[in-house]
Amino acid sequence: MEWLDADGKTRHLTQARQFILAANAVQTARLLLNSTAKWAPDGIGNSSGLVGAGLSVKLSGYVSGVRAVSKGAPPGGPHSTVAFSDYYLHPDIPGQLGGIMYQANPVVDDDGRTVRVHVLAGDQPVERNRVRLAHQRDTWGIPKAVLDYRIHPRDGDRLRFLAQQATNLLHAAKVSRIRFEPTEFHRGSRHLHGTCRSGPDPKESVTTPDGRLHDVENVHVVDASLFPFAGGVNPVLTIQANALRIARNLSARPAAARPADPNCVD
Repeated sequence: MEWLDADGKTRHLTQARQFILAANAVQTARLLLNSTAKWAPDGIGNSSGLVGAGLSVKLSGYVSGVRAVSKGAPPGGPHSTVAFSDYYLHPDIPGQLGGIMYQANPVVDDDGRTVRVHVLAGDQPVERNRVRLAHQRDTWGIPKAVLDYRIHPRDGDRLRFLAQQATNLLHAAKVSRIRFEPTEFHRGSRHLHGTCRSGPDPKESVTTPDGRLHDVENVHVVDASLFPFAGGVNPVLTIQANALRIARNLSARPAAARPADPNCVD
């Protein structure tokens, strides 16, 4: 494998039995798309054309208002407390898969206490939402990444449903001046998933369920690129658990020589 030292701007060659990718769903896909070979002209692991496809983030918004507090009540500061998973699965939600709502209060106003509920839902996986290579190049001459992303109509319906439930909760808590605040997660969410989705069928996925590229014997992906769907909760613990599972599977293998597959990365 040839790689670039960003500090010294020098190129190196490294040989190994196994290579692990964990650069996040954007940069892992970008790396694979930029890594071509005679047997992989469209990028390593991309025989299905799905490397970079299915980019999935999260959609969210805040529903907030002000609740009067009694004179002399102790001050409160910013805090976040997970509160509701009642609507994660619900027959009235478009698609029946919703998300979570949690209290995320910023500050205490002079005329009352701000009560804010964060509604959060995973977006509908869509193949057209993808990471692809740009015509522009970075400082080291490598094509940059472009993100093509547009929410599915069902996503807006799902978010509106959750916002209405949050509004109902605030009304019940005697909160006034209720308003919806968009977060525009799709413009910069750090919850990135789906660009190297895992699955048993090489025509419908990029990696096996164990994270190995279908096309390459000795390259594994261990980040949230594997996830077919963003889900409605924070992904860190699932990423860690899945990476640990893959690492244990790899470490249990006998220390053999380089795999015999001719399409191995050196």
